[in-house]
Amino acid sequence: VSFSFPQGNVLLLEPGESSELALRLSITDPSALRNSRDSTLLSGSGRQWLAEASGLVSLADSGNRTSLVPVHASVRPVSTLGTTEETRRLATPEGTGQIQVDGQFVSTGTGSGDFNSLVTPLELQATSPQLNLPQGSSMILKAADLKNVGVAYDQSADRITFGGTVWGNNPAPSDFVDYGVLVDSDRNGTDDFVVHRGRALVGGVEADTFLTVVERLSDDAVVFTSLVPVTTLAPSAGAFNTDVFSMSVPPASIGLNPSNPRFDYRVETDASGFASGTDKTAKLTYSYMAPGLSFPGTSIRDDRPGPLSFDWNSQNLTANGSLGVLLLHHMNANGSRDEAVLMEPEQAPALAVDSPSSADEGSPVALTAT
Repeated sequence: VSFSFPQGNVLLLEPGESSELALRLSITDPSALRNSRDSTLLSGSGRQWLAEASGLVSLADSGNRTSLVPVHASVRPVSTLGTTEETRRLATPEGTGQIQVDGQFVSTGTGSGDFNSLVTPLELQATSPQLNLPQGSSMILKAADLKNVGVAYDQSADRITFGGTVWGNNPAPSDFVDYGVLVDSDRNGTDDFVVHRGRALVGGVEADTFLTVVERLSDDAVVFTSLVPVTTLAPSAGAFNTDVFSMSVPPASIGLNPSNPRFDYRVETDASGFASGTDKTAKLTYSYMAPGLSFPGTSIRDDRPGPLSFDWNSQNLTANGSLGVLLLHHMNANGSRDEAVLMEPEQAPALAVDSPSSADEGSPVALTAT
């Protein structure tokens, strides 16, 4: 990455005048980009980082007075992965299918600073239109405006993943906007747990180690913390400046077990410093032992062109109130990280008697199938 002045580096100003100085950022070899760890960052601390190119623009006038203006940029390659499919009709009550993913992926290596395309497949449970915010509204308000919400269960890891997207980028995983999943594990109408993002405390001070946190609301006790999935994304910088959020927790941490697998929940956002910066879903429901859609493999996986396999159960889809598949392409560009593929279960035909409403045995009856 390099900086230059495409219109020259000389400004001619009359007294009281102002002007803009154009600065160009050039990437000569995108394949060489890395999210390199700064040498001052303690290795093995669990802290996350965001590499940047930075410097100072020195402005010197004819009187040899000098002003320094800082400049910085955090750049990364982006993938263009996605599917053209918008709706899938499920011809049988249950089965296995595939969604074809096409496009360009990113993979610069396997080191801690390498960029790699990742995807999280979820069972889509709610969608929300963009709020009509006043022109010039803070990006933080847009990052608190929910767009899509989904959930999935990874049986191999015994983890429930909550995830979704918003209408604007949130700069950091646990700052500016709080994404909370309020869980009613016994379905009695009272929230029992909240799943949200947080920071680890080091010496009583919040560190740059971002966590998924589960709190029990009856006594505000923290019952679970985990670096996953934020640290899975950190090497690719996919956890920063993104419109995607995801949190994975064991079922037991939110009061669930195979005998009590269904729960109700809702997702709420809270924009720091904005009284109006809150959005929320209606009440949603999900059974992790009876998903409408399941995806063989881990909850976060390599995002590559090719078929993405899934299993469906139409009865469970209906019971969960789910809409279809939600794909979170973490390394795609702004505005293209989420994709919804709606699933339409095949409905059994219904028979209605046209006439007569009653008849003797052996008499003709008109039926209509719908």
